[in-house]
Amino acid sequence: MCTAKIPPRPCLFLLAALFLLAGCSPQYSMRVISETDGHAYPNDQYTYYIASSKKQNSDPTYQLLKQDVKNTLSETGFTLTQDRNRGTALLSIDYTAKTSTKHITVKKPIYGQTGTVEKTHGTYDKATGRYTKTTTTTPTYGTVGYEDEIKEVTECDIFLHLSAASSKTNKELWSTSIYHTHDSEDISGVLSVMIRGCKDYIARNTSGIISLQVTANDDGTFGIVEKQ
Repeated sequence: MCTAKIPPRPCLFLLAALFLLAGCSPQYSMRVISETDGHAYPNDQYTYYIASSKKQNSDPTYQLLKQDVKNTLSETGFTLTQDRNRGTALLSIDYTAKTSTKHITVKKPIYGQTGTVEKTHGTYDKATGRYTKTTTTTPTYGTVGYEDEIKEVTECDIFLHLSAASSKTNKELWSTSIYHTHDSEDISGVLSVMIRGCKDYIARNTSGIISLQVTANDDGTFGIVEKQ
């Protein structure tokens, strides 16, 4: 798990607005795999109760994720309950976040003199009738080359797993796993994008791993492109 203190989750609308001011929207590369027991979900047969452990209930990041899952599943037609006795399906939510550090080589620009600019200025002396020409040379500066620079980069590998099982038979109904590597330790914000951006793949049969490019739009929607 990431050991750094988790900062408060930023407003996704604000994040999107900031990226728009910079001329782009935030994009996330994700991989998702989902499978079912052969039935189509959601359906009226199941009402979902989210089963959480004491450890999860004391985790603020999990609590934010749990709320995102509830909202997202409700939007896509799932029925949820807070009463375990009314739940006909138990939903488990798990995530792991592992920080790693690596070194990469980047090109660092070298600045120096790139040339000169000559300017000629002329003056005329009425008394002598002579014309005097003066030339000044000014150096110009810019990028004259590049050198390799070693930079330390911290990444966080985030894995999110949802699974549902019948509360009567304990048979698994469906499971969905989402994976993303992020260059920030804002885990709760990224988890929100992962669950909301991949909502159309939850409880579906993907027939293997699908690579996605998820774009967070300024209006709170997400653009999804399946990558080959």
